[in-house]
Amino acid sequence: MNALLAVMLVAFAETPSVDVATLSLKRVRGEFVAADAGQWKIRRDGKDEVVPLDEVLNVDVISSAKPVKATGLEVSLLDGSQLVASNVSLDGDSLGTESAGLGNRKFGRTSVSSIRFLPTGPLEQAWRDLVQKERKQDLLVVKKNDVLDFVEGVVSKVTASDVVVLLDGDPVTLKREKVFGVILFQRNAATKQAPGLVELASGDKLAAQQVTGDGAKIAVKLMSGDVVSVPLESVLRIDLSRAKTWLSDLKPRDIKHEDVFIDKWREYNNDKDIYGGTLLLGDAQFHRGVCIRSKTSMRYRLEGDYSRFKAWMGIQKGFNGDVHVEMSLDGKKVLEADVIPNKPAVPVDLDVSGKFVLEILVDYGSNQDDQGDHLVLGHARLTK
Repeated sequence: MNALLAVMLVAFAETPSVDVATLSLKRVRGEFVAADAGQWKIRRDGKDEVVPLDEVLNVDVISSAKPVKATGLEVSLLDGSQLVASNVSLDGDSLGTESAGLGNRKFGRTSVSSIRFLPTGPLEQAWRDLVQKERKQDLLVVKKNDVLDFVEGVVSKVTASDVVVLLDGDPVTLKREKVFGVILFQRNAATKQAPGLVELASGDKLAAQQVTGDGAKIAVKLMSGDVVSVPLESVLRIDLSRAKTWLSDLKPRDIKHEDVFIDKWREYNNDKDIYGGTLLLGDAQFHRGVCIRSKTSMRYRLEGDYSRFKAWMGIQKGFNGDVHVEMSLDGKKVLEADVIPNKPAVPVDLDVSGKFVLEILVDYGSNQDDQGDHLVLGHARLTK
């Protein structure tokens, strides 16, 4: 009877739903079936729906798990992962972590950027600056009054109670409660940005090279090659947008803006509206994109590295401006359009194969003024 009850409980256990946002503005919400190197499969209304991996922007997990404010130790890996641990140990080439989110894990020392023992609070920026500081040895960081100080050496061991550091070859042992954190020197510290980021309710953030899984679990392959398996219900969000080449990540080669009136606002904004709000075209929200005012011309270097430029184009929701848009490749006009407010987003898809310069010109529309002329290029991106 007990065995039968257990089987019934498993069979009727509630599986967390997922909400998949795509580049085509389609949202797919339903039961997670599987994910592999090429696609995500979601079941809704009893039917399986396949979403190609290159269309997936992010996946929100709808479950009862609530985010926990991280108060424990924080281990940062070179690939950008941040692990919230209840305990950590370092001995030779091996780092061990113990946490509610990931359990007991071991990582190679060469994959670790830093270990912070105390909360940063108002010293967050000071800690970040030290992590970015050029160095030739490890840094042992201590808090003195309201500032961070450090000594250079070689951190040889970390236990539950002590930190051992070699200073000029001599071992010095400090109580761990006196140490703010340690920052490890890595000879080959450069790491390619991971295409994905998995956020757990426990506060862990895993920089993912690949996310696969089926049913109630997902497997996250880190850039180091380590694979972490976690229950789907412990996941808050899976962000796969980092694999894209977004126009907002590129620095324009040249910007020209004609100021007609005295205006303190910028001529364009990345990933936000001109005034700093969320990019909106109708009911569609865009976390990545470019917002450009009229009388603005922008040029981007493509270096012949891409095949297509894609975006969704329209006037920012809530504004009644209208604009005339022209796009050119290597000086040749390839798109011309009048964009008016309160209309559905228009897809843009340009063949940029072998092209070196993309120019976007936003001019006045029929109103011949710049009032509310906020052109949005949502999900503006370049593909190989």
